[in-house]
Amino acid sequence: IRDLVRSRGLGDVYKRQVIGFFEPALIELQKSYARDLLTHRNPYTGTRYTEEPAVAFVEIHNENGLAHAFLAGDLDRLPAFFREELARRWNKWLTDRYHSTAKLAAAWKAQTLPPGNELLANPDFHAGISPWRIENHQGARSEQAIVNEGPDGSPALRVTVTATGSEGWHVQINQGGLDLQDDTPYSLTFSARTDRPGPARIEIGMAHDPWQNLGFSAPVELSREWKRYTFSSLTLHGQDANARLSFSGLGLETRTVWITDVSFKKGGTVGLLPGERLESPDGIKLINRNGADGRTREALRDWFLFLLDMEDAY
Repeated sequence: IRDLVRSRGLGDVYKRQVIGFFEPALIELQKSYARDLLTHRNPYTGTRYTEEPAVAFVEIHNENGLAHAFLAGDLDRLPAFFREELARRWNKWLTDRYHSTAKLAAAWKAQTLPPGNELLANPDFHAGISPWRIENHQGARSEQAIVNEGPDGSPALRVTVTATGSEGWHVQINQGGLDLQDDTPYSLTFSARTDRPGPARIEIGMAHDPWQNLGFSAPVELSREWKRYTFSSLTLHGQDANARLSFSGLGLETRTVWITDVSFKKGGTVGLLPGERLESPDGIKLINRNGADGRTREALRDWFLFLLDMEDAY
C-alpha cells in the first residue's frame, strides 16, 4: 500500500489513509492484509487470530474518516489521480439520486444573482486606513502605512511584520460591520504582493465574540509581483449583522505585504457552477472545503451524505 501511495506522489496524505476508503486497489490490498493477518495460525496455541479469545475486536480505522478529512482540508489536497476516482463516485451518487441536472439544480436551489453594491468602506485605501484594522496578538508586531505603491502608483496598504507570533492570525488586516446572509453568493477580488513569497489566508467570520468563521476560509499564495485574486462565487453557511472580512495568516514570518483594490459584493452563481451538468463528461465538481465554489447548504448536505455513504459502503 505504501509503495502504491508513494508512487502517486501523495506524501503526508498517506498518513491520513483517506484514499483507502474509496480507491479500489487500496481496498483490495487492505482486504488481503487483513485476511493474511487474521487467518495467521499462532504456532504456540494452534489457533488463528480470528478464533483467538484474547482478541475482542479489530479496529479498521482509528480517528479517521472521509467527512473528517474533508473538514481538515485533506480532500482538497488529494492528487489528481485520486480526486478523479472520488469525482467518479460522487457523480454516480448524484445521478442515482437525482437522475437529471434539472432535478439536481432544483434540489440545490441553484441561482445566479447580478452584482450588487460595494459592501466595503474605503476599499481602495484612498481615504487612509480607517475603517480597516490591523491587529497584532501574542507578541506579534507590525507597522502599517498608506503608500502610492499600487500596481499603477495608486494607494495601497503596506503592512510590515516586524515581530512574529505563534499563529498566522496573530497579524491580520480586517474590516467589520458587514451584514452578511447565508446561502447567498458573494464575489471578492483584491490585488496583493509581498517581498517574501509565501501563504496568507482570506476569511469571513464574526467581528465579535465568539469570532466564528461563517463558512469561507481560503488560502492564497502571495508573490513578489502584483497579482489579482478573484473568488467569484463564494457562499457562507452562517449569517451575521456584524461580520468581517480578514486578510490573515501573516503572523508567522517577518515580511512586508501590500494590498489594494479590494472589492466585496453580493452577487454571483450558487448551487451549480457555470457549465456543470450531470450528463456531461466532466459532471459535477467535487465540493471544496473553503466555500469558494458557490455551493448552497443543500449541496453541502448532499456532499456530507455522500461521504457518509462512502464510509458505510467501505
